[in-house]
Amino acid sequence: MIIKCLANKGLDLPKEYLVPASNYNEKHIFPVNINQLYVVYGMTIFSGYVWYFLMDNIHDYPFWHPSPLFSVSDGQLSRYWVYSVSHQESKSQTRYLWTFPEWANFPGFYDDLVDGKKAACDIFFAYKLKIDLEFPNPSITLQAEILDGSWLMCPSCIDAWETDSKDGMVFCPKCLQIMHNPFFKRGPGL
Repeated sequence: MIIKCLANKGLDLPKEYLVPASNYNEKHIFPVNINQLYVVYGMTIFSGYVWYFLMDNIHDYPFWHPSPLFSVSDGQLSRYWVYSVSHQESKSQTRYLWTFPEWANFPGFYDDLVDGKKAACDIFFAYKLKIDLEFPNPSITLQAEILDGSWLMCPSCIDAWETDSKDGMVFCPKCLQIMHNPFFKRGPGL
């Protein structure tokens, strides 16, 4: 899922998002850039509204941002996501989450990620790479070149490699440049 930032101020949010439990008010500035595209690594519902987890300008882990600040550029959900729902009795609230299984199914995972615990960070960054490559990213203009059969060439460093990837993006194994995958095809109805 890819979203585009439309606004970054609490003032730009519907009043319903500015509830005390969210810790945001009209003066809050969200650390996201207007007109920038963001990959979504998870979604939740909080106080009846959708929030997106994305990599912003200040956090080194995915942080939640209210959905009215964004428009959806590519609404296809990641194939790596699962859905979970859990009731937190101590807080008298239900947690809804769409993200990769380790995060969705283990409530302490996100706390471990925020705390920088190696195991959680390793898991997140492995999924981040997969999710970043999953769909075409319009903010990237470079495209790998097809050489022969399943061989691609990087237009940046001229390295060639064989791939069976059907993801929207690929990365050059030599220079690590991310580019569009010419073998990518959307499924029917997408």
